[in-house]
Amino acid sequence: MKKKYVILCLLAAFLTIYYLSAPAMAMESPDANVRVDLPETPDQKILPPDESIAVDLEFTPEGNQPPIEFFETPIRTEKVVFVTDRSGSMRRPFLGFVTDLEGNQVFNVTKLEAVNLELKRAIMSLSDNVSFNITYFESSWISWKTEIVPASEQNKAAAFAWIDMNGHPCGGTNIAEPVVSGGFAYEPDTLILLSDGAPIAVSGPACDEVTGGHGSGRPPDMESGETSTSYWTKKIIRKKNTDNVRIHTFFISSGDCRYDEQCRRLMQTIALQNGPGTFTEIGR
Repeated sequence: MKKKYVILCLLAAFLTIYYLSAPAMAMESPDANVRVDLPETPDQKILPPDESIAVDLEFTPEGNQPPIEFFETPIRTEKVVFVTDRSGSMRRPFLGFVTDLEGNQVFNVTKLEAVNLELKRAIMSLSDNVSFNITYFESSWISWKTEIVPASEQNKAAAFAWIDMNGHPCGGTNIAEPVVSGGFAYEPDTLILLSDGAPIAVSGPACDEVTGGHGSGRPPDMESGETSTSYWTKKIIRKKNTDNVRIHTFFISSGDCRYDEQCRRLMQTIALQNGPGTFTEIGR
């Protein structure tokens, strides 16, 4: 009995020495008698906060120009024509304020003076890879250039001088022909149309091509309260806009509710049918 006890003690001592001398990075698998070596973890570099990658929030994808603002309406474009009313009614007071090129608010100006300031502000903000042109209209129309040109500093300065020379009120209101021949003809992607009144005439080659020379006639499907000149104006613009140029319209109210409603509806319809664009009422 004593002999068996001694043998058991020796066996226990042997097993204790064996396990204590096993490699430190080895363990017994619980599922099988397989020796498993634990993998060594490589050193990992952790970047401190100031070494993290910066994201450029000002990045603008190529071909996606930042918007311009015209009377606080953002407009995104690469090729734009400003088609602006300079008819006799544009000499009336502007019932609001406008911001000049130095950022000062200006009051007590005429409608056309306010528009000319805003034209300059919009042109000044154009990127040099945006192209533009300007057309004034009344009974007839006049364009600055025979094509749209890049918004270089030299062209901007030349445009400002042309606005100062030609931005004076005179004549009646003929919207359709200037939009087609002084707007679409230059192949823009965007047209900014501003007027303070309903058209009193529909004339010119582009108009006659659509009306057959009968622009003053009363069409059978004319809406209630609509004039024939308003009807033909929106009809001509829609039909001649074969490239689906987006038209953003701007309307300056006169203070005569009945007259304003007719003008407002026309400008809203032109914007809706072409693009669609946006409608903005100013000077209230």
